Amino acid sequence: MKAALRRWKASKEIRRKMVEKLENLVRNSCLERTGKEPNGVEVW
Repeated sequence: MKAALRRWKASKEIRRKMVEKLENLVRNSCLERTGKEPNGVEVW
């Protein structure tokens, strides 16, 4: 049971880091194209 909980927490952390990376990528891309910060970013 502890091992499953540890794997679940690790996968949540990996997902959080990937979402953060994608948000930064989208923000930077929008800033380069338009010269403005986007109002919001959605990562699915």
